[in-house]
Amino acid sequence: QTVLQSDMGAQNETAVAEFILEGFSGLNQRLQLLLSLILPLVYLTTVIGNTTIIFLFHVDHHLQTPMYFFIGNLAFLEICFTSSTTIMLLMMLSSGRRTISVSSCFAQSYFYFALGCAEFAFLVVMSFDRYVAICQPLHYAAIMKRELCTHLVIAAWVTGFTLSSYHLVLLSKLTFCGPNKIHHFFCDNSPLFKLSCSDTSLLWKADSVLISSVVLGSLSLITVSYVLIFHCILHMPSASGRK
Repeated sequence: QTVLQSDMGAQNETAVAEFILEGFSGLNQRLQLLLSLILPLVYLTTVIGNTTIIFLFHVDHHLQTPMYFFIGNLAFLEICFTSSTTIMLLMMLSSGRRTISVSSCFAQSYFYFALGCAEFAFLVVMSFDRYVAICQPLHYAAIMKRELCTHLVIAAWVTGFTLSSYHLVLLSKLTFCGPNKIHHFFCDNSPLFKLSCSDTSLLWKADSVLISSVVLGSLSLITVSYVLIFHCILHMPSASGRK
């Protein structure tokens, strides 16, 4: 009997091979059709807009400055971040197939959070760039050299993907042996944790602490940069300089 229960437990733990994304499934057919027409246009506009920014940075030598270098990288990041959830959603709306494998679901969740963390890091880097440009204008060119800008961009990408690696580790420790319907249009953390038959209390706490640290940490650094910027502007002697 013990062996039989053990076998049944093992089967239950591996029973879920795919998830069903139920996002927007409650809408009537007309609204789903409208959504399937609007979303591609919004996504295409986002991609074209950000691609145009990247293209202009590369072809216009007047834009070959650190500020536009960071903006170009942020534009590329925005394309990746938007694509991490929108492409799957568009496929669901066009085909009507709402299933996603467990591994694909974990991968989507990881890239979503990794790219999100990287975006916070980019905003910190860009606020630092503005601080140097405004508060240290005579030393700006010497400080913000191409090598430093490249290192800062790499650091932002690495920070996002490294901090989010814990996310993939947490997900890999979960077992799913019950319902497989995710009440969302992508594999977010909260609905995944709720579907797991594992003890997720520690995972909830770890996830909350890390996300809060990323958001509040980046917000604090950006706030410090802009406080210093405003302080510098207010102490400029001429009105034209302050303007």
